[in-house]
Amino acid sequence: MAEDAPPAVGDGASTPAKTAQRLGEELVEAASAGDAALVESLLAMGAPAVHRAAAAGGNAGSHDAGDTPLVAAAKGDYAGIAQALCAAGAVDEDRHAAAEALYWAVRFSHFDVMAVLLDNRVHPDAVVGKARAAPLAAAAGLGNTEAVRMLLAADATADAADGEALRRAAGATQNAMECVKLLVEVGKARVSLRGGEGNTTAAEVAAAVGDPVVHAYLEKVALHQAVDSTIEESAARLARARLELEDETQKRCEHAQKELKAKRAEGMDMVAKLKAETEALRARFAKECA
Repeated sequence: MAEDAPPAVGDGASTPAKTAQRLGEELVEAASAGDAALVESLLAMGAPAVHRAAAAGGNAGSHDAGDTPLVAAAKGDYAGIAQALCAAGAVDEDRHAAAEALYWAVRFSHFDVMAVLLDNRVHPDAVVGKARAAPLAAAAGLGNTEAVRMLLAADATADAADGEALRRAAGATQNAMECVKLLVEVGKARVSLRGGEGNTTAAEVAAAVGDPVVHAYLEKVALHQAVDSTIEESAARLARARLELEDETQKRCEHAQKELKAKRAEGMDMVAKLKAETEALRARFAKECA
């Protein structure tokens, strides 16, 4: 009698022999292939939502070795699958992998996946790997205005890594001005920050790549920010001086009140003493006159 073939995943057959490793591999494959029904089935069977693939996908999927199901879904632009994985704990159980997923969603302009990840509390400033920038810097460098807008709306830090996002935006080959304006006007990025390999400012990057429009805009913003900074510093110094004066005045008032109270007590003691002496003299005088 011929040996029975193993049951296919998702056909409803019992799978007691399947290991978490195998279920995880199949989950990555299913997420990479965009098979939402199979993803749901595997999750119901207990497949680990944060499993990392042992090897690159060789079937319908196109995932890489080390990808989690969420990363595979992000690369494939499968927002529904990404949501199912988030609901299964993919973000809370492996925040590094969730940050990887956001990075790839940004790189590939998969905005629906980005929205899912950001809605599920994937940190917009998370940096993945030594050579990679934060999602905002990656989006700015690609001139991806929509991704920049979404990340800023999710409270991404425009000045992270000493203004890396603004420098990348200034050197972008497309939509440079749009991204720069978003970072400056929405993200409140500081133009004067220096960083990167050449320890440059965003304006210097724009000049180096030959973009006079962006360079002029950044120089103008830098001047305004310098003036604003000076005004803010002066206002802060004035506020501190006012607080110090109020504190000193309060201390002097308290000291004066203490001195007045002490003198009043001293006066009362003196009055009481004189009263006692007067009473004693009266008693003595009355006795002598009796």
